[in-house]
Amino acid sequence: MNRQGGRQGRLNATATSVRRMRFPKIYARSGLWIILIISLVWNVSMVLAPLTIPPGTVSGLYGGANRLDYGDLWSTLPPAQGTVYMLGDIECHQIASRTIYINGNQMPVCARDASLFLFLSFGFLMAAVVKPDIAISRMLLRFLPAKVRSRLEKGMRPLFFTLFLSFICLAPIALDGGLQLVTSYESTNALRFITGFPAGIFFGLILGLMIQSLQLPTPSRRAPVPEAPPPS
Repeated sequence: MNRQGGRQGRLNATATSVRRMRFPKIYARSGLWIILIISLVWNVSMVLAPLTIPPGTVSGLYGGANRLDYGDLWSTLPPAQGTVYMLGDIECHQIASRTIYINGNQMPVCARDASLFLFLSFGFLMAAVVKPDIAISRMLLRFLPAKVRSRLEKGMRPLFFTLFLSFICLAPIALDGGLQLVTSYESTNALRFITGFPAGIFFGLILGLMIQSLQLPTPSRRAPVPEAPPPS
């Protein structure tokens, strides 16, 4: 009987630990701040790289996205600046007419990507200060005034609000970039930067809130615990 009771206790303890299973809070919090710091370092690097090399060193580029086009050029730069430009080259097309110039040099990425990276950091920062919740849509509501939030917290309204917000934030960049891709329309660097602003914040905020939600218990079904047979 004692053996059966001990087995029952172990099964109950296992079921309880499964129900309370969570991603360690310290890892989720630290992870978000580490990502934010990396994002800020990258943004500063994108400005310092063209500032710290002679004017006209990087100009007139016309590459393709998701490939390395100018590896030989980056090898002639100081290691830090060369690494920043190489990473930008791998990620971005670096077309000169679509890129902001600093100190007579192109930035490592185009105007739209520079905007996305910059405001991605703002999104991470906003996510870092909001109270965690298992539902990202409910966390988004916490940025609204209390009266507005109370009206949107019922039923499926948080989800509809999230979908509406995603449309508002992503439609400008999709429209500007899409028209440029499929028509003869050519955007301006100012417009590329402006349309990257809401998209960058939205992406950073959603990713940050996902990391924040890892601090909370993961919902799980309780496994049925077999009952101990009656004592004989």
